[in-house]
Amino acid sequence: MRHRFQKKLSGESRDRLPPLPIPIELWQKVAKAMKLSGQLSRIVEHVLRDMSDKEIEADMNIRHSTLRTYFDRIKYRYGLRGRTAILRHILTISHELDG
Repeated sequence: MRHRFQKKLSGESRDRLPPLPIPIELWQKVAKAMKLSGQLSRIVEHVLRDMSDKEIEADMNIRHSTLRTYFDRIKYRYGLRGRTAILRHILTISHELDG
């Protein structure tokens, strides 16, 4: 069940964002394998799209402190600190899933 403030990225919304470095279907498999919540999945997707914190905050209509909280959750759950570590982890999982 989706929280009322959570919105799923539609195809139209995704079209205006920078491209993903992996196919969208593979990204969805990675997000599912990592058991990312909807909001956390969107943030990580924005990181994959090489968007800055300010761009993520504006696109998702969240405050900087909220974005920092989500990055802290990633750090705590997965031991990933920083964008490079997140990207490396995502790409490793995507290679494993893509076979």
